Amino acid sequence: MNQIKFGTDGWRGIMNDTDFTTENVGVFTQGTLNYLKDTIPKNNLLIVGYDTRFKSKEFALTISKIACSNGFKVLLSDSPCPTPFIGHNIITKKASAGIMVTASHNPSEWNGLKFKPGYGGTAKPSEQLLLEKYIQNIKSYKEVNKNNSNKNHMTFFSPYEDYYSNIKKIIDLDSIKSSKIQIAIDSMFGAGSGYIKKILSDKNLSIHEINSEENPKFPGIRAPEPVEENLVKLKQLVREKKINVGLATDGDGDRLGLIDNNGQFINSADVFSILCYYEIEIKKNSGPIVKSITMSHKINSICNFFNIKTFETPVGFKHLSEKMLEKKAVLAGEESGGFAFNGAIGERDGILSGLKILEFLSKTEYTIPKILKKLKNISGEFYYTREDIQLKNSTKANQEIVKNLINDNISQLGGIDILQINSIDGYKFILKNDNWAAIRFSGTEPLIRLYCEARTNKLARKIISDMESKLNF
Repeated sequence: MNQIKFGTDGWRGIMNDTDFTTENVGVFTQGTLNYLKDTIPKNNLLIVGYDTRFKSKEFALTISKIACSNGFKVLLSDSPCPTPFIGHNIITKKASAGIMVTASHNPSEWNGLKFKPGYGGTAKPSEQLLLEKYIQNIKSYKEVNKNNSNKNHMTFFSPYEDYYSNIKKIIDLDSIKSSKIQIAIDSMFGAGSGYIKKILSDKNLSIHEINSEENPKFPGIRAPEPVEENLVKLKQLVREKKINVGLATDGDGDRLGLIDNNGQFINSADVFSILCYYEIEIKKNSGPIVKSITMSHKINSICNFFNIKTFETPVGFKHLSEKMLEKKAVLAGEESGGFAFNGAIGERDGILSGLKILEFLSKTEYTIPKILKKLKNISGEFYYTREDIQLKNSTKANQEIVKNLINDNISQLGGIDILQINSIDGYKFILKNDNWAAIRFSGTEPLIRLYCEARTNKLARKIISDMESKLNF
């Protein structure tokens, strides 16, 4: 049995004979249930959901049956649903926790489990470390209590209703519906399929949805991740139909991709800057903003302009969620397209993020290009780039290669002086003139990620190339 360890959000693995198996799912579940029994002994209600991946429903049933055998009452989603739906239902139904079967944006051969505590968001790092110990204390599938399951304790339910009730409180749906805005949606064959259209059901709206059928192979795309290379069809649809905005949600519906009215992909930093501007300037929310260390510094510039505090965290929404709750932040965002909002569950939500964009467009006279032009006047030019280096495994040798980058006592990258080195997650190099670079290991895949943002595209490429050359693979 492979050791089960948490990444940036839960545990993920490749579905094969040794990694993500029914036996390992059982071990994860039993360890989680033991943790809940010890930490929340008076609450035995568990919420379980799953996405559209191969065998996700079967894994969810396995989890539910084991939970029933352990004396838990289980509410199991009656169909694939986005991860944020589970979080909302944990809160409204006052459950002890929830487990979501999903590998989020990973390729089709992957699956995973996300643990959601009683507050509905991503578990704090300290909670995940303790939970991981409970799971590792289960040495084999033989220790899993899977006998005499009381199926009367398992109830199928629709998680949509409670989620929709909260959406109505925080989004002006009437404003969107009356705007007659034309919308294109790419659900990427994932768990978010059909939900934005359902929430906005109105004869005045023109909504075109593609890739809305369930297909665990995610045909035509490498993975259900809303990045530009995967959104070719959505861009074409926006151009051909002259649509106002295109929205894409990832495999479990917690991330957003955005296409403007010209069919151009908008990177996550620009999406986050739009959301920040909307919350700060249009909605007049004055609380702080939380961002991951790899999110663009244009967010810092915009927040400084409006005298709003920003806080940086390591990559992974477990860190952003914790800081968001601690600082009572208005908004949190990461560079991979995950955004969370005050008034929801402190967890990234691709559907809510898309509705926020639609609400912004419906309440102002802005188009996406116009607001980005305004924001560029505030922050100046930033050029962002990232490169991923595939590893055979995340060995100690690989870790040493990264450390050697620091041990060389480098003072410059790309010819620009290093002012500061931040090591809260990998290494982030703060350079002169608001340029920066970073290197870290992926928390979900065997990759080294290189990041850079600079005032010119040429300089960004030069910095990241220099950093890669210093790794000495």
